[in-house]
Formats: sequence, structure tokens, C-alpha cells
Amino acid sequence: MTQPKKLSTGPWSQGIYEISSTATEVVGTMREDFKGNIWRYAKAGATALAPGKLTVSADMDTDVENCAVAAAAAVGSTEISITVTSTTVAEDYFRGGDLIINDAAGEGHVYEILHSTAVAAGTSIVLTIEEPGIRVALTTSSEATIMHSPWMATVISAADQADFCTGVPMVDVTANYYYWSKTRGRAAVLADEAGAKGAAATIGSSVAGAAEALDAAGEAQIGIFEEAATDTEYYPIYLSID
Repeated sequence: MTQPKKLSTGPWSQGIYEISSTATEVVGTMREDFKGNIWRYAKAGATALAPGKLTVSADMDTDVENCAVAAAAAVGSTEISITVTSTTVAEDYFRGGDLIINDAAGEGHVYEILHSTAVAAGTSIVLTIEEPGIRVALTTSSEATIMHSPWMATVISAADQADFCTGVPMVDVTANYYYWSKTRGRAAVLADEAGAKGAAATIGSSVAGAAEALDAAGEAQIGIFEEAATDTEYYPIYLSID
């Protein structure tokens, strides 16, 4: 079943300012303190991360979108086999993500992924989903999309305002290490431009990892500038991603 969020009391095996080469929590786990600050357990992608620079979710691999269900799955089944044509995936890359049935039998249902097998290109991946399992039986005509957690393999924002912001690291993070990403509360964030106190903040449009004032329809708000910001410096933004 879906795990409840943990509060400040934990127990936590990894501190807010610690990084780890191995997972100590499920990626995406929410951590909250008594002041309402929120962090998400995340894993860096293939490039190191830096404190105060916005991160975004890794792009979804189109090879795990609209895939064929490899074998029929009855109501209550907790293991589903999905055909993956060309990508190679490490074990548990999709843990904490979701299986979405997007066409034919079972369409419209979403299942939390508890475990995913490693898969080589051209074979099938086996997903273990949360209890009580499949709610509507799947057939080999069913099509599915496998979504990784937004906090898996995060990267520094690349001035693309359409990306999903996943927060701000609190420390330097080694590539492929696990860390806590702040998503709500005060954080020092690199400014992409001068920003007015009280302005809504969004992903910067010209500097990687930076934030700027929201100034166009369709830009996602990530927080509020608590003070007027100077371009290229780090200023307090009250994040509101979660």
C-alpha cells in the first residue's frame, strides 16, 4: 500500500545535509518539519548538483510510453510485465513512480510502482505494484506508460520553463547520489535577473539553475521572492512546489 509521509520525527537514516550512494528512502518520499518546510528524497542524474540551483525532473524516455502489456494480468495481480523495445533500465529506476494504463482494457487506472526489474533493450520489464493490485484486468491489447518519480535522476534546470521543477539541493550532490531536495519553505536560489520583492518566481529562461520573475501565461510558479533580487546572486525564495 502507499506509504504515509513521515514528519520531522522520522525516523530518518539520512540527514537533510547528507548525500548517499545508496537509497535510504523511496525516491519521492516527503519530509516535513514543525515549521512546514518540506523536502523530497531525490537522486541526482549523471551530472553533479549544487546548492541554490533549481533542479528539474529528467525527461521521460518515449520508449516506456504507450507500451504493450506483455501478458494478461487478472484483477488483484501485483506483477505486470511490460514490453520495452530499445531502452536499457536499471533495477528499481521506476520505484516510487507510477504505471498508467492509457489504452484498451484497464485504461484510466494508475498504480504506484514498488519495484521494477532491470531490463535490457528489446525485452520486458516486470513491475511490482501496490496492493490490492490490478483493479481492472489487463489484456495484451492494453497499453501502458511507465512514469519514473519526478525526483529520480534530477538535473539542474536548463532554462526551459516547461520543465517540472523538483526543488533546490541544500548541499553539493555527487552525480548519481541520493539527497534531500527542498520544495517548500525558504531557500537561497540563484537569480536569473533582477526581481522585485513579492514577485512570483519561476524557472529562469536564460541561466541554468536560476529563477526569475514569472511574467507570462503558462509559466509554472515555484515560489515568491521574499526580497528584491540582484541578477547572478543568490536570494531568498519561499518555495511552494509542494
